[in-house]
Parts: sequence; C-alpha cells; structure tokens
Amino acid sequence: MNQQLTTRKKQAIQTRKKILNCALDLFEKKGFDNVTIQEIAKAAGTSVGSIYRYFKNKEEMAAQNAEPLDDIYRTYFETLMSADEYRDFPAIKKLELFYLFIQSVVSGYSNLRSLYIYNLKYPRDKTLLTDYSREIYQDYQILLNACRREGSVRKELTDEMCFDILLQSSRGMLLDWLLRNKNFDFDEQAKKWWHIISSYMKDNI
Repeated sequence: MNQQLTTRKKQAIQTRKKILNCALDLFEKKGFDNVTIQEIAKAAGTSVGSIYRYFKNKEEMAAQNAEPLDDIYRTYFETLMSADEYRDFPAIKKLELFYLFIQSVVSGYSNLRSLYIYNLKYPRDKTLLTDYSREIYQDYQILLNACRREGSVRKELTDEMCFDILLQSSRGMLLDWLLRNKNFDFDEQAKKWWHIISSYMKDNI
C-alpha cells in the first residue's frame, strides 16, 4: 500500500511539473494574457479538470515560473556537497561554483523573459523570486554557514546582506543582458561579478 501511495505521489509530482512547464512555455511564446487553460491542458496532454487539481488558475502557474530552475539548482548543489571531486574544496570555492552555475543555468532558461515580465506586471509583497523559503536561498544558506565556519565571510555581514549581493547582482546582470539583446558573454561577466562579490564578502584575515 505504501509503495502504491509513493508511486501515485511521484506521478502527481511529474504531472504537475509537466503542466507547469507547458504553461510557462506557452506564456513565453504567446504572452500570459493570450494563453487559455484549455491550451495549457492540450499542450500537457491532460484535462482542464486535472489542471485545477494542481493550480487554482493561470496566475498561480505563472507565479511559479522559477520552480523549474530550483530543481536544477538543487541537483547541482547536492553534487557539489557530496561528490568526491569537491570534497576538499573550501566552502568559499563551493559558493563561487554554485553562484556561477546559477548564472549559467538561468541565462539559458527558455522562460527568462516571462519570469521577469510576470513579476513586474503583477507585483506582490512576496513572490517566488524573493521568498526566503525558496530552494536557492536554502542552498545559499548552507554554503554561507560553511563559509562562516571556515572564517571566509566577514562576521558583520548578515545572511540577508549576503543574499542581497548574490541575488541582486544576478538579477541586475540578467536584466542588463536582456536589454542589450544578449550581446555580451554572460558567463564571463558573471566571473567578474563574483570577483567583486568575493572581495566584499571575504574576511580579511
């Protein structure tokens, strides 16, 4: 019975992800306001009723536009923390690798424009992008804690201050990249930003 429930739960998770990914792809291609629930159901190969079992409306789907990215971040983070090749890396180096990985992934995200457009068009007090319970913040928190234990982050910097410089640099760089029609090497620019960030964060000992 437990195995059956586990299988059902896994199927439900996969169905939800498929619906969300199809919805986000349609929002990117046609614009949020031009997509119907019926179109999303057809693209996902499911029924409208099935969609409403997982999401209240289109707005709820659009609000989760960073969720697919978090799945990718978490997989890399787990590798970074457990793989033998990273075992002897100092925590600040792991933080660097995680930061650069995030920039590489998000710059290749097919729904990048929708991710920003929706959150700007429908502002709320708390969105997935700024939710501290989000996966990316949790992973950054673990890495920051490790950096503090090894003494590689200035003690007077709060977690929120560290989050701000990490996330604001990423978002600002992405927005500028989009405004310039992606006419600069994003990965190389991310390395420059990491140099600035690490100089600010490191404890001068």
